[in-house]
Amino acid sequence: MKKRLYILIAVLYFGFSFGQTSASQHTDLEKQIAESIERSMQETLVQEKLDQELAKKSGQPSYQESLASFTASLPISSNSNVSVDKLIEEAKTWLGVRYVYGGTTRGGIDCSAFTQNVFSTINVSLPRVSSLQAQQGYKVSKTELQKGDLVFFSTSGRGVSHVGIVTEVTDGVASFIHASSSHGVMISKLTDSYWSARYLYGKHIL
Repeated sequence: MKKRLYILIAVLYFGFSFGQTSASQHTDLEKQIAESIERSMQETLVQEKLDQELAKKSGQPSYQESLASFTASLPISSNSNVSVDKLIEEAKTWLGVRYVYGGTTRGGIDCSAFTQNVFSTINVSLPRVSSLQAQQGYKVSKTELQKGDLVFFSTSGRGVSHVGIVTEVTDGVASFIHASSSHGVMISKLTDSYWSARYLYGKHIL
């Protein structure tokens, strides 16, 4: 990306100067531009390497790593009532579909394939497994949950192992649709004792 920027600057500069210099000066100008680009690229590479080395010694993420982390934490798409309503409407068409571990169709589906399939209908791509889906968007508290948010649970006691989609929030209580291993695709409330005890956090995706 940076290389392309340097080349573009050089082309614009060279084009502007072309009509104002002699033939011999053109050659000198070309050489100067090429040398300037090369120096700039080398300086950039050295700076990036230095940044990485300093980050390793300090235990802090480098600029590139911080930028990648920040980008990944952003919502995947802009919030839209139309998109959220379409998402919930699609999710509810799956009600009653049986749970099958590793399943990805209406013949049988697991929790993360369910959320992945539903979000794909509004052109939002989610990873296949719940632990990776949990890395999308940004965390919100229970009081900040909205329709279309993902909610994550630890049913195994070893981190994220279940996921659902918030369908509505009434009087501060969120309901969510999910593929339950015991009842298939269903709607539950976060206040249900089983899910309340295993709730980890919610994520804004839209």
